[in-house]
Amino acid sequence: MTTPSEIQNTIQTKYSEIATLAQPLPNTKSALAPTLRETYSQMEGYLAEADLNLGCGLPMQYANIQPGDQVLDLGCGAGVDCFIAARLAGDEGYVTGIDFTPAMIERAEAIRAKNQIDNVEFLEADLVEVPLHAQEMDVVMSNCAINMVPDKAKAFKEIHRLLRPGGQFCISDVVLTGDMPYKIKQAGEDCYGYVAGAIDREQYLRLIKKSGFVTIEIHDEQELEIAEASLQKFADQTAIEQYHQRETGIRTITIRGYKAINIKPVVGISGEEEAEEIKELLTDCQLPANLVDTETETVFSIHYRDELVGLLSFKTLETHGWVTALAIHPAYREQRLASLLHEHFVRDCQLGECKQFYIRTSQSIAWLESKGWTKTTRGAIAAQFLGDETLILRPEQENEVYMTLTIEESSSEADAPYVL
Repeated sequence: MTTPSEIQNTIQTKYSEIATLAQPLPNTKSALAPTLRETYSQMEGYLAEADLNLGCGLPMQYANIQPGDQVLDLGCGAGVDCFIAARLAGDEGYVTGIDFTPAMIERAEAIRAKNQIDNVEFLEADLVEVPLHAQEMDVVMSNCAINMVPDKAKAFKEIHRLLRPGGQFCISDVVLTGDMPYKIKQAGEDCYGYVAGAIDREQYLRLIKKSGFVTIEIHDEQELEIAEASLQKFADQTAIEQYHQRETGIRTITIRGYKAINIKPVVGISGEEEAEEIKELLTDCQLPANLVDTETETVFSIHYRDELVGLLSFKTLETHGWVTALAIHPAYREQRLASLLHEHFVRDCQLGECKQFYIRTSQSIAWLESKGWTKTTRGAIAAQFLGDETLILRPEQENEVYMTLTIEESSSEADAPYVL
């Protein structure tokens, strides 16, 4: 069995050879699907001379790089992702590419100088020991490189160290499913490049979670088909049959996650003057921007350093009400902010006339049930809501359910509402 150090030495030798090629590897060796490759080549900042067909996804598509961002690319190769990120970050931003293969850094730097790109630098370093200060980066990205690192737990801890609170990583990588025989890995490498260091998909996700990241999102996942010729070349018939029965396989996966920001939350009420901030938060939470109407709804909100990071909004009609949105910015989740907003909502309603509420959602159903909500049907919704286009008549989403909550009367002074 190949040892981690042998894998890394082989990778460095192989990628040194690729870095000196006049032409990139043929597309048949690329793990990037043809549809993604077309999108890749059309992104602003793309330089064909830096694209060696070594990637397996489009991390820039989901990394949400903003003008002025400090961006780090781990395993940058000849710099193709760095040059795209540099265009997104703009003149006020800066991109650093890290690679442990000297020949790759040399090629990337030559391309940078030739194209006079001033907001990018390239450093030769190990991905688990990056020579940069902690909490310097807004975005860390990597395209098909972490799978080659023997100590992946250390790699994700290093990413966590480098990110500012609230910063995010976006990684495209190769993972395995099932108990993959080494001979199948060899066949996969013959088709797509080095996969001997790839690990099981679920183990990969657990390592990310254990490193302290929150709101881990999978944005793209595709099965890689291993050519029959490669299978016959390396694997025995039993292993080939297991592969064809999908008991084992190789996938590309693109993942985004955030470094949490720890705050001491204070709940307030937002009005029409914050309408644009509310739309931005809803968009960040992948919710419709027009979900909240500040003119007709009550909006409980949480701010951090003057930025809106969470809200719960609701409208009432006589004795019935509707929770229109519950949104927490991805970087601020797992800090009980949603629970805090819900507690304020309940205590406020205990003082009012409206005691029956509804919500329509496809997310956090188990969490809502833990707060006293129960599933109901469309037919049980109060009649005054049935003509509302935003609540009832809008198209239903997949797995969406209606839920209802009965507000119990406050029973003691301890249940008094918070002072806002």
